Amino acid sequence: TLTKADGNEDEDTAETEFNKTFTSDEDGLIAVAYLEQGKEYVLTETASPDRYQALIESVTIKVEVDEEGKYVVYVNGSPEDDSSNPVRYPIAQVDEPTASVMPTIKIKNRPFTVNAKKIDAYTGYALEGVKFAVYAQKKDYYTGDLIPDYTPMAGFENLLTGDDGIIPKIDADHLRPGTYYLREEQALYGYKAIGGDIRFKISDKGLLTIEDAPNEAAVLSSEEVEGVMNYTLLVKDTPNKSIQILKKTDNTEEPLLAGVAFELYKVGQIDEATEQPKEGEAPKLTGTTDENGVLKLGVLEEDITYYLFETDIPKDGYVKLDKPVKITVTGSKVTAKYDDQTLDARKISGTNEAEIWEISVVNHLGYELPMTGGSGTRLIYLLGGLMVAFAAAALLIKRRRREAL
Repeated sequence: TLTKADGNEDEDTAETEFNKTFTSDEDGLIAVAYLEQGKEYVLTETASPDRYQALIESVTIKVEVDEEGKYVVYVNGSPEDDSSNPVRYPIAQVDEPTASVMPTIKIKNRPFTVNAKKIDAYTGYALEGVKFAVYAQKKDYYTGDLIPDYTPMAGFENLLTGDDGIIPKIDADHLRPGTYYLREEQALYGYKAIGGDIRFKISDKGLLTIEDAPNEAAVLSSEEVEGVMNYTLLVKDTPNKSIQILKKTDNTEEPLLAGVAFELYKVGQIDEATEQPKEGEAPKLTGTTDENGVLKLGVLEEDITYYLFETDIPKDGYVKLDKPVKITVTGSKVTAKYDDQTLDARKISGTNEAEIWEISVVNHLGYELPMTGGSGTRLIYLLGGLMVAFAAAALLIKRRRREAL
């Protein structure tokens, strides 16, 4: 729609002198409009093509004459493209407009994508095998209130997340503009169920919004990549008991270590004789400690031993652990051992009301040996030679004494 304000646009009762609705044709042309000089017009995109995002906000258009008598078109108060932002409405100016050659404003629509992903609320890791269903919105027969339908939408009854955590069919190919209810039918072991529906909406303008999410169980992530707007509905499950590693040192100047790499395996992946991973076994998790020396392992199954291997230390001078840390979770506690030594494992306060256990793993400073051929080696040889010489001299003196007797 193209509207010309009457000068009272700030008043609720404002009327317009000019109000027309257009639909772009096969060439993308919206309209040829003859605008009065000095008057402000408002262009609003009310609906966008399929899988494209409309202009979120209206744009203002104004025609002025500059000091040289040339016509200049202003969009949102500027006669030029805003190079600091993605160009949504580039302007082609014409100094002397005619009926066949006139200024052109291009309204650019971005493609958009929609998906939903199931993640651990504590670590952000993708969760596989979580069951969902999607319900359409309907009016309650008695109250007229908007509620989820009584049965899931056809084809949306049993949606299982993949290894990337993606919930299938939550995308622009399967869902038209409308309001939907996403329900977690079954939570994974070790996690708390959401406890309600996540209500989300895809608008006619190609916008994804969260209308309601119990216990802050969902957040919206959006990112523009190469002109495409990507929306991700992040659905969070809170773990009942989550594990993290705190990497410490015996160096008071550097008490915590960042960038230490680890691999985590389950007991069935380990050779009992060597306590090393079996050939061909892939780790359940790989990661490095963050700037605070923390590596989040997430939820570990109860009554199963996990083996945590330290694979790399970026800091020189520290001794890498040569054996795995063995971690076991039971109903009431977490235990960890390294080479039969019990490590400090304690429950700490965490986010999202999760029960978080922290295991302290210490790296010690090593001692650098003299290099072969260096001054340290010469000193050792010199001391050894002196000791041999003293011993030989003592034996010679003792022999001469005997001969003198």
